[in-house]
This record gives sequence, structure tokens and C-alpha cells, in this order.
Amino acid sequence: TVVQPNLTKRHSLFRAAAHANGGGLGLTATISMVRLGAAHEGHAELLVTLSFDNGGETQIPLDPKTCDRLMTRCAATAIDELIGQDWTHIRDALTDSYNGP
Repeated sequence: TVVQPNLTKRHSLFRAAAHANGGGLGLTATISMVRLGAAHEGHAELLVTLSFDNGGETQIPLDPKTCDRLMTRCAATAIDELIGQDWTHIRDALTDSYNGP
């Protein structure tokens, strides 16, 4: 038999962070660590760690286009300046990157 995945139970960064910020739990997520990583074919990516008030953490890889949008949104000139920024900057950078040229 073939088992089909239950996609309705799948969690996304947006849903998890939105639930944390607006789900009545009073939790927030902020960027706590940023480092460079290697993606496919040697392309660089930014590995961003989000920390939640409840102690949870998640790591998000961002492609160069999204990194550029994130740096612009946060008025950052170095990746260390992203630390302490709210998770919504990542959400907005991903949206801009997906929808923009």
C-alpha cells in the first residue's frame, strides 16, 4: 500500500512563527545567530537561527536573493547586524524574493 502524506499537518516557518506571535501565547521570535553556509553547487547561503521566547530554536537557510532583501529590510551592512531583529523581516524578505524580479 502507498501511504500519502497528510499535508494539512505539515508546519511551515510562517505558520509556526505566526502562531507564536499571534496565537495568544505571547511568544516572539528573533534572529539569534547568523552564519554563512554552502548550498548546492558551492553557492553561498545564509543560515539564520530564530529563537523563540519559550526556548525553541529553528534554523532557516536563505538564498542570496532573499539575503539581499533581508539585509535591506533591516538596514544592515554586515550579517552580525541581523542579530536581535524580529522574525517578520525574514517573512517579508522571503515574500519579496518570491514575488519580485
